Amino acid sequence: MKSFSFVAEFIITVVLLFLVPVLFFSYEREILMQGYVQSQVIYFTDCIRNTGYISENTYKEFKRQLAVSKHVYEIEMAVYETYKNTGTKESFVFGTYTDSILETVLNKKSWYILHQGDFLRVSVRRKDKTLLERMLHVLTIGRKEVENIPLQYGGMVRDECF
Repeated sequence: MKSFSFVAEFIITVVLLFLVPVLFFSYEREILMQGYVQSQVIYFTDCIRNTGYISENTYKEFKRQLAVSKHVYEIEMAVYETYKNTGTKESFVFGTYTDSILETVLNKKSWYILHQGDFLRVSVRRKDKTLLERMLHVLTIGRKEVENIPLQYGGMVRDECF
């Protein structure tokens, strides 16, 4: 019976002295990284909204800033342009998405130009698992999956400074 209580005490001690602090600091690091990524998304989006274009340098700098967090991110962009037909008083929205934008910016080596009044949306989703998610997966024996919520930011283009 003494050996059982010794093993139980040892397991509880390991959990309290090692796993709880590691989980706590992993959670804190996760919150810091989310704040950092959110600030980078806001900066990138506001730069585009203020200048009216997406350049290769701007996009690569944004990807480099996200890489600082040591995670892999999926970046999605959408630009919605409103067209108004004055003769019939109709308007419609034309959307351009990540593939077309990146083809213009990276492959054609030119700027993707937005116009005043266009709406830009940037969404970033982490593709890999953090230490916290892996540890929770092990501790719950794979029963609980942590939801990966994308960070989104956007707004209307204010100016065309090119």
